Amino acid sequence: DGWGRARGALDLTGKTVGLIGFGMIARRVAELLQPFHNEIRVYDPYVSDDVVDAYSVQKTDLDEVLSKSFVVSIHTGLTDETRGMIGALELASIPDRGLIVNTARAGVIDENALVAELQSGRIRAALNVFWQEPLPKDHPLRELDNVIVTPHGGGLTLDTMRRHSESIVD
Repeated sequence: DGWGRARGALDLTGKTVGLIGFGMIARRVAELLQPFHNEIRVYDPYVSDDVVDAYSVQKTDLDEVLSKSFVVSIHTGLTDETRGMIGALELASIPDRGLIVNTARAGVIDENALVAELQSGRIRAALNVFWQEPLPKDHPLRELDNVIVTPHGGGLTLDTMRRHSESIVD
């Protein structure tokens, strides 16, 4: 399978991680990655250099984040500017056996381009956002062994909902 024995399991330690968007969630991801000694590259044209420096990450362009990162994690919102910004050309630049993670918005990635790239078996993906929610039962992503799909609300627990509600009230 694409994740384990057949191709050899891969470790996160020391790998380069690219973050597309560097808002609150991506900053928390950068903090959580610290024990893994990753080089973290960030693409976010709107984040200040002071913020980037505070997190000890490297701000760069989208091409470099994609082509130089073993893991690419998407954390940008969906706008006219970001819709479809990762298409076939961008996906092709991710290194072989690389992993793309999208927990932000499905529309940032061109669906057909992603499905085609994943069907080739060259890269892997972990996704919890989809172009149609829920992901149709006959969607090709469900058949691939190099893809993990989870519901977007997969981490939504009663405790999380309580904390969110308290945060809003505060």
